Formats: sequence, C-alpha cells, structure tokens
Amino acid sequence: MFLVKKFISALLMPMSVLSAALLGGLLLAWGERRPHAGRLVLTVASILIILSAYGLGTRSILESLEYAYPVLDIRHARSQGVQWVVVLGGGHAPEEALPLGSQLSPASQTRLMEGIRILRNLPGSRLLVSGGVGQRPSEAALMSAMAAELGVEPRRILVEERSRDTGEQALIVRGIIGAGPCVLVTTASHMPRAMAMFRKQGIHAVPAPVGHVIRRDAPFQLSMFFPHARHLEEAEVVCHELLGLSWAWVTGRM
Repeated sequence: MFLVKKFISALLMPMSVLSAALLGGLLLAWGERRPHAGRLVLTVASILIILSAYGLGTRSILESLEYAYPVLDIRHARSQGVQWVVVLGGGHAPEEALPLGSQLSPASQTRLMEGIRILRNLPGSRLLVSGGVGQRPSEAALMSAMAAELGVEPRRILVEERSRDTGEQALIVRGIIGAGPCVLVTTASHMPRAMAMFRKQGIHAVPAPVGHVIRRDAPFQLSMFFPHARHLEEAEVVCHELLGLSWAWVTGRM
C-alpha cells in the first residue's frame, strides 16, 4: 500500500501530468487522425506550464498552508512543560563520501537546525528525530549524527527510524513519548497535515513551522515579471500536500 501511494502521488504531480499532456499532444499533432486535438492539448498544457512558472493559482494556496500556524513562541513552549522536541525527517540521500549535511535534504537540514535551536532554549528537553523511509542509514540516523556533531549531547537524542510517512511517524512517536506535550518541527507547508495526524493520535503537539517559502513582506522585484523554476517546485509542494491531506482524510488518519 505504501509503494502504491507513493506511485500514485508521483503520477499525479503537476510536472508528471503536464509532461504526459505534452507528449500526448505531440503524438496527436504529428499523427494523421487528430492533429487539431493534438494542437489543442499542446496549447492548454503550455499555458498551464507558463501559469505555474509564474506561481499563479498555487502561491496563495502555499501561503495558506505555510501560515496556518504561527512561528513557535519559546516562552509558550516552556509554560507547556515541553520535554520533547520532535523533528520530522524531510528526505535524505546517503553517500558515505559526502559530508553529513550533503546527505540530508535541504528540508531535513532546515528542520534539524530549528529543532536544535529550540532544544537549546528548553532546558531538560530531549530531541527525537523521526524518519526511516529510503536507504540506510535512515534520515533519522543521519540527523542524529549531525545533531551530535553540532554539539547536542548523545544522551539527549532519540532516534525513530521505523516510520515511512507522516502517519506512521505520529503513531510511533505516540508510543515513545505518550501524549506529550512536545514541540513538533517540520516544514511550514507540511505542518497542517502533520499537526492533524499527531492530534489524531492524541499527542499534544506545539507547532514549530520552519522553511517558509512565501514572504508576505517581500519587496518589489523586477523578477516578479518573469517565470521562474522555483514556482514550478512550489506547485509540486502544493499538490503533494493536498494529495497528502486528502489521503489522510480518506484513510482516517486525521
């Protein structure tokens, strides 16, 4: 089921759909039966790619996801008696010859840095790094090693490397720390789904979103008039999260 979910998710990503449309349009346009239909498909797909490259239709959705929860108030976390800082892995690519930072994805790096910062501001708390999907060593193991190299005492680090997705992370973390409370660190766009799943497990999670892409107070720039590849990546993020939320709702994980 896990592999099927991942396959369907990859299949429904914007670039997968648009690439298939472009290929299908080319085949039809150069064929003899339906060249007009092929040109129509190519036109629609091209327009959608251009709109996506400008961020039209996706940046507002991404903003609503990223700002669903405010940044963490450390004083509030202290008042809640938080003893755990839970950092969810965001991907990795193990390669022994590379530095640890290069083996962790940018998302995992950003989440881990925020987790360590919070840990140092919560005396007596412990760091729980979670994520086991993919190759070995797991992303949780790599995050643990990186945290230790950055000065976190090994006795304050706990590794959870059995989970394959957010739903499993919530379930396994619940078995480790109980109902909490805990600070939950993940990418801002992923936070709504993560919070829903952790709350479904009865965990008192205090959100600590990080890695925001949308800047509400960004100054005017001439680059806004031009398409950019980063907007295509944003469209992929939005689609991934909407599919994840839909799957979680259908399967009763939130």
